Amino acid sequence: MIKEGVSNLLIGIALLDTLILVYIKSLFFLLGILILLIIILSNPSKNRFLSKDLYKITYCIGSIISVAAIVKPFKIWMFVIGIIIMLFSILISSLKSKHERKNIKKKIKKENTNKINISKTANALIAISLLIVSMVISDKKILYFALFIAFISIILNLINVKPKKLDKKTKNISKISKMKTYVRLSNAKYETEIDKLYKLVKKFEKVKLSEITEVFKISKEKAEEWAKILEEHELIEFLYPTFGELEIKCKESNNTQ
Repeated sequence: MIKEGVSNLLIGIALLDTLILVYIKSLFFLLGILILLIIILSNPSKNRFLSKDLYKITYCIGSIISVAAIVKPFKIWMFVIGIIIMLFSILISSLKSKHERKNIKKKIKKENTNKINISKTANALIAISLLIVSMVISDKKILYFALFIAFISIILNLINVKPKKLDKKTKNISKISKMKTYVRLSNAKYETEIDKLYKLVKKFEKVKLSEITEVFKISKEKAEEWAKILEEHELIEFLYPTFGELEIKCKESNNTQ
């Protein structure tokens, strides 16, 4: 009886070791794939679709794996792998947002946004490292601590801490930067500033007065004067939104030509 018990115990330990080895191999295989994805996504200019959507897909895959692991019988290692995938998607999204901020020349309170991204990235990296360590040495305390940090990182990602006003301002500066580039490059012979304004409106469809003042470095009164000249020639029309500032756009007849 004792011999049978010992032999069964040894068989159980051998099977457990095999299972742990399989889990570790699977984990590192997944980590390798995710690292490749990060390398691909680190150059969004060449992979526009991937940089835009793949981190969201990765996050969804991780959450599906985590939820599937909760179904009885509870599979702790599958759950951990799902959490790690979700954390990697957070790192990918951080890389994407950092790349976007680099493309914007003007600084907009970068200190606040950087603090948020650094904390999210740091939490994700710490959690991933602890989860890998806990899987290798099978320490439950480290595992639970890593899961706690992982959940903090995921919650930080889900709660959009970045202020909406800041996002709006960032997009506006990006648009103005594009407008300035477009005006600078359109240097046709005998072209006046008003001609450039008309081409700008045709290109961007709707343009605010504040954007005109920024692009052409003129006063608001001067911008209105130029817009009225174009309106008199029936090239553009004024838009008076319920909320927000005055905008101008090309007349439909001119836009279709």
